[in-house]
Amino acid sequence: MEKLLCGKERDIFLFFLLVLALTLSFSGSVLAKENSEPQLVNHIPAGTDINILLNAGALKDAMSQNILGNTDNGILAQNHIKKCDVNGDGAVNIFDVVTIINFVQEKVLPTAAQKLAADANDDGVINIFDVVHAVNVVIGKIPEDTPPNGELHEDYGVVTEVVKKNIISDEIEQIKVLSESGEEAIFSLDTDRVKLLYQSLPGGRADLKVDDFIKFSVNDRNEIDGLKILATICDEAIAAPNVIDADLSDYIDEDSMKFICQIEDGNKNNSRIKVDGFWRTFTDETIIFNGYYSKGTDSDNPEAIVQEKGDFLRWAEDLDRAPWAYVQLNDKGLYVEYVYIYEEIALETQQGLVLGKYMNNDDYWIDLNANGTIKSYELKNPGDWAENSLVGYSILNNILNVNHVLFEPDVFAEGADLYREEGSCGSIADNHYALVTDTDAEANAFEINNRWYYADNRTVIYDYSDWFAGGGNPRFSDDLQEIKRGDYVIFLNNNNNNRKLSNGVNLLIKMNNISEIPGTEYLLPDEDDPEEIPGTIYGVITEICNLNPDSRVITEIKVLNSEGTEAIYKIDTAKVNLIYPQEEGSNENDVNINDFIKFNVNEDNEINNLTILAQLDGHIIVSPSTTGKSTNLGDYIDENNEKYIVSLQDGDIDNKRIKVDGNWLNVKDDTVIFNSGEFIDDKAELIKAGDLIEWAKDLGAAASAYVEFKGTTVKYIYVNDDIPPVGAVDYVLVVDNYKKSGVPWVQIDVKGIAQNYEIKGTVPAEFAIYDYSIRSNKFIGKTIAFDPDEDFTCYEVVSVNKIDNAIEYRKADGTTAWINTDKDSIMYDYTDFYWDGDDPFYISGVRSISTGDQIWFEADTSDDNTEIINQLAVVTNFDR
Repeated sequence: MEKLLCGKERDIFLFFLLVLALTLSFSGSVLAKENSEPQLVNHIPAGTDINILLNAGALKDAMSQNILGNTDNGILAQNHIKKCDVNGDGAVNIFDVVTIINFVQEKVLPTAAQKLAADANDDGVINIFDVVHAVNVVIGKIPEDTPPNGELHEDYGVVTEVVKKNIISDEIEQIKVLSESGEEAIFSLDTDRVKLLYQSLPGGRADLKVDDFIKFSVNDRNEIDGLKILATICDEAIAAPNVIDADLSDYIDEDSMKFICQIEDGNKNNSRIKVDGFWRTFTDETIIFNGYYSKGTDSDNPEAIVQEKGDFLRWAEDLDRAPWAYVQLNDKGLYVEYVYIYEEIALETQQGLVLGKYMNNDDYWIDLNANGTIKSYELKNPGDWAENSLVGYSILNNILNVNHVLFEPDVFAEGADLYREEGSCGSIADNHYALVTDTDAEANAFEINNRWYYADNRTVIYDYSDWFAGGGNPRFSDDLQEIKRGDYVIFLNNNNNNRKLSNGVNLLIKMNNISEIPGTEYLLPDEDDPEEIPGTIYGVITEICNLNPDSRVITEIKVLNSEGTEAIYKIDTAKVNLIYPQEEGSNENDVNINDFIKFNVNEDNEINNLTILAQLDGHIIVSPSTTGKSTNLGDYIDENNEKYIVSLQDGDIDNKRIKVDGNWLNVKDDTVIFNSGEFIDDKAELIKAGDLIEWAKDLGAAASAYVEFKGTTVKYIYVNDDIPPVGAVDYVLVVDNYKKSGVPWVQIDVKGIAQNYEIKGTVPAEFAIYDYSIRSNKFIGKTIAFDPDEDFTCYEVVSVNKIDNAIEYRKADGTTAWINTDKDSIMYDYTDFYWDGDDPFYISGVRSISTGDQIWFEADTSDDNTEIINQLAVVTNFDR
């Protein structure tokens, strides 16, 4: 029989013998059946012993001649190793299978290169699983050089062109792909392994189309020998690939369908996006493909690009819809590996000063001062702007595109007008310039029209003062200290909420100083406010101590001062005459408890000068009013202080500042902050800057306040609100009520820690969850958040995401929704309370909650529209 077989027939016969031997040895495991397609081997019984003896003369001769084919002294060239090709002849066949079996049985010792080739699954051991992989390659169920788990050696890319197809069969033979590097390359397809049709006629079948997102592998001939379609474009949106024909299912990765999702939000600072309700983090290795990039505003032919991460995240931050995308996560589902989108995303515009524009080899080029660095680029659109202009530009593939002209000094000089109105300077296109009336070097800020503007590391400054003075060259600067009081400037400010600085200046152009313009009509305001009288004391009135019984003139008051102590001051009524005709709180009284004042004392420690700074109108802080008061009250009110009655809007704990009336002001270590006692225990107090800023950061609506500042530095603040210390828990469980020496006390559970306080006000209900405060070391129960003895609505837990600390629950209408927890969420388990009356207990996270539990919760909606639990009660925990 040996004489009758040769070439391919011999291989088939030997393979049949091998299959038969393997079949017998595996006790029933079948590789192939008669008259059927070869089957993929994917199961080997544990402990299987392979003992195959193939000693036919033809096989021995073939092995001796071919087993080390294409080797260099018996060693495969390691930079050309192909999995399972242990003889290095460029193909995986029966001889490689037999050799690997001999390696497993230690009948032949492999070289280092042969060991790498034979170890198909890269687990460091040559064993039966490598044999099985090689057999599957030989029978054609796994492409050559493919890992044993069926995954491709993956490259990812976007199809940008179907370059060539077979004119008879319509099989695609060549495609152009945009790869992860951002470069396009043409690949031929190994049509024995990848069979995809592309019919050009209308309505024809197109298995693979331009803008399809794929992962693929290539062989050593740079041919695509494995391909999966991950996403396609349908109606200009990302969609899952459609199985047009049963054969196409081989080229669709069903597991990838879970990565088709909707992008809801972005956070550039934290480098993450929100998809389908969950935040996912980018890494330095994250690759973003975009199938839609318009080369210009007039382009009708978008092309695919690899998108800059910053541009993509900035776009996601500003979304007002939820576009579809392909977002592939890593194995643990924590980090983003690949993104494919089909969206027009503007490239981030940078600013630069044009130094020159010229021709080079029939192309336009530009020399640019980009933030102090001189660079040259090929120019996409020459335009009609001149040298010394400031332009906004973007760069793609090292070609510069001028998106818009920011400033042309020649054009500006012809029609410029001083900008005198309140508010920001407007756009440069308005041909307006403004006068700097004050600067704050410490805060990197300047003032225009009573409004402060700020510079940060993104601010670009160009000094044109020499140009305006006589044609000198403009220059770049990154030092705001060069901007002086009296300078004329042009600027563009940025009110993007995602930037740390409100009124942060993007671009600042310095022209010349007021001193250089004779006869100017626009005069600078007085540089300094009137000096404070030495020894001035700020404070809050905490008690009206004494009155003249006949005249009702106040003779003595108690004040909480800047030192945080209360002191009684007599009043020199010859100098300070304040009337107190009615009971406390009357609008007819010149002053009342909780009024904010400043005053001076004489050598006898008597108040001889006093100014009322702010008063309360209900809960609101207002300027003092003379309406209905004594006729001389106006002597004790300074109208200049009205500018300090403001709306407190926001806080920035990282930069230690607050936002009032649209401006950021800096809170210093010596800033004194008073809080009226009206919302707490009727006793004013001093509070810490960090507590105030943290409270301001979480304000839902602006709060009234008195904020006295110099430049951008805050000196005094007066507020009227319940401002908890940083780190204070919002809600607690009341465990017990009792009395100590006849005084009511309470024991509360603060995140699992028992604490005891004297009670101020109403005695709280046991086992209820309270919104509360602790003032003067006394417990004040403000409202009941959850009362286990009252009726309430609870929800069934559908699932728990322990990684994202989220709970899915079933709503009353049968639909489900997700809620999230964070470090401030307060959760207590009432299971034992309802079963046998035991105390509820604190739980620290969702790991204590299971599917099927019944829960009650109260939640708030965060800035990114995520529901965050404030407090939660587990009513029934089925794990307990």
